[in-house]
Amino acid sequence: SLSHVVDPLKEERVQHDQSLTLWIVEAKHLPKKRYFVELLLDNMFCCRTVTKPVTEMLFWGEHFKFWDLRSFHKIRVVLRRENKNKKACVVGETEILVKDLTLGQEHEHWYNLTSTSSQSKPHNVKEPQIRLKVKLQILTILPLNYYERLLTYLASKSIDLCKVLEPQLSVRHKEELASLLLHVLQDFQKARGFLEEIVMLDVEKTEDPSLLFRGNSIATKAVDIYMKLIGSKYLKNTLGLFIKDIYDNAQEFEVDTTRIVPGEDYTTNQQNMRMKVDKAWALILSSYPKFPPDLRSLFCRIRERCEEAGRPEISKKMISGSIFLRFFCPAIMSPSLFNLTNEYPDERISRCLIITAKVIQNLANFTKFEGKEDYMSFMNEFVETSIPNMDLFLSMISKPMETEFKTAEIYNSNIGNILSSLHSFLSEKLEGLSEDDKAELGSLPEILSELDETCQNLPPFPYPSLDSIGDGTPSSRRRKGGSLPAIIVTENQRQELKNRSLTREKTCPADSYGYCAVQTQPPSSPKTSDTDNDEVITENNEVARRRSLPAVPEENTASIPGRQMSDPTSYMSPVGGRRAGRSEDEDVQQLALEKLGILRSAIGAFLFTHTGRNPKSDEEVLEMLDALSTALKD
Repeated sequence: SLSHVVDPLKEERVQHDQSLTLWIVEAKHLPKKRYFVELLLDNMFCCRTVTKPVTEMLFWGEHFKFWDLRSFHKIRVVLRRENKNKKACVVGETEILVKDLTLGQEHEHWYNLTSTSSQSKPHNVKEPQIRLKVKLQILTILPLNYYERLLTYLASKSIDLCKVLEPQLSVRHKEELASLLLHVLQDFQKARGFLEEIVMLDVEKTEDPSLLFRGNSIATKAVDIYMKLIGSKYLKNTLGLFIKDIYDNAQEFEVDTTRIVPGEDYTTNQQNMRMKVDKAWALILSSYPKFPPDLRSLFCRIRERCEEAGRPEISKKMISGSIFLRFFCPAIMSPSLFNLTNEYPDERISRCLIITAKVIQNLANFTKFEGKEDYMSFMNEFVETSIPNMDLFLSMISKPMETEFKTAEIYNSNIGNILSSLHSFLSEKLEGLSEDDKAELGSLPEILSELDETCQNLPPFPYPSLDSIGDGTPSSRRRKGGSLPAIIVTENQRQELKNRSLTREKTCPADSYGYCAVQTQPPSSPKTSDTDNDEVITENNEVARRRSLPAVPEENTASIPGRQMSDPTSYMSPVGGRRAGRSEDEDVQQLALEKLGILRSAIGAFLFTHTGRNPKSDEEVLEMLDALSTALKD
């Protein structure tokens, strides 16, 4: 990621990350048009929702999360109406001030949308309102080696943790815990084993096979998240063009006689619908050779475990419920939620998607249409003739792998954020547990207590005041901004710059334009030579002293398979000698210039990506980059 290009040692020091989660729920008191919402932090555009029409209600239910935010002082939410010419006009907007938010708490309210128009409205017309939920959080992220005991615990005790916490958690918190655990365990190639055990735990608790995987347990939420994490590319390759074809098609698909519009041909609509269902099923059936190996291996193990438990009859229902009830059919019904399209469907397209998903789901359940859905009985022939192929598909995607495969690697640039979030989540939930429940968790309370103590002993983080932020414009940020985190270079560390690493410590709030000062500190230990490797300070206790952190506990620091936990001081070991013909100062200067070029390019790329401003032609950007280069050279 860009942040790792600029700062490759980011994960090896203390960070303070400001994150924002915003749920855009619904709006009311609006005419029946099509609307979308834009989100801005100060005056910087960040994202927007899909466009949705007003029917009985105007509901989005979308949420956005932003990590590693710089300081800002207000959240702007702008509601826009889409017109026939596709141009959008502002209906109204609202602002939420950061100073009115309590860190770590969710704030959910109906907000009035203030119109920017000068036209007066009738007194009997209600002001439009929008329901938002906001959570602002500042995480303290320790170097990754401080989480080793927590990772070691999770590698072997995740199931015990879920057993104890599940009865105490709401549905949303079950999903949050499942997501945090899966992202951590997948990073260390242990997610499949966790899923296998948590799913079998659900199987043991479920007496009625028809109810399997239809609830909101940690197991169902974990499988949902894992299938999206591993299978998103497979899903897009399988159904992407099918969804696009439906959006581009002008045919009618309504087959319910109570909904059909006068003048439409009912028989033609049935034929259109049958063609779409046939195509969707053919695409799914033919996709099994490309089915993700991680999912296939998981389903294979679950099938084997069900047979070992003497319940082979439920393995098919479990696999069918996982892949169709919770993956294929929701993706067909709501393609925008699975990144298959960015456009919200109109009523005609929506009916086609819903009916297609209904038929595929009935096929996966091995049931015909009857009763209240008798109007769908024309598809019963399709269901009956496709059952053998459904059996074949379920068998193929749970068949043992003929050759070994490499576990999918999902690079997670926010692993530190996730570990810190998991630490905060578990600390909060353990407060509500009884002493007996805490005893069942083994060493976890002690591990969390150590992390809490470490965070509490950190020097206070110097957050910039709102007055120093300015009004969000470039000129005010330049005028009022603070200084960037200084690069602290000790005498001992000057020679280590040959390893192409810079030692950075956050000591002051960051300037919006990234000006940086280089400071020099007196040596904290005797000076070392190029050849005297034994004298280089590499002990964890000494590094902890420099960072005002307690020493890493020596016990229970077993290595975790997969991702290697690097020593935060590993970059301090001298390698090789000075380049021929150069003095030490020339070597350091050359390396600094190389780093400066990388930093300048990364900042230019970041500005172009996020603001559209071209660093090659924008005079203000060029001026800023030149000033940055001059400041660093000096």
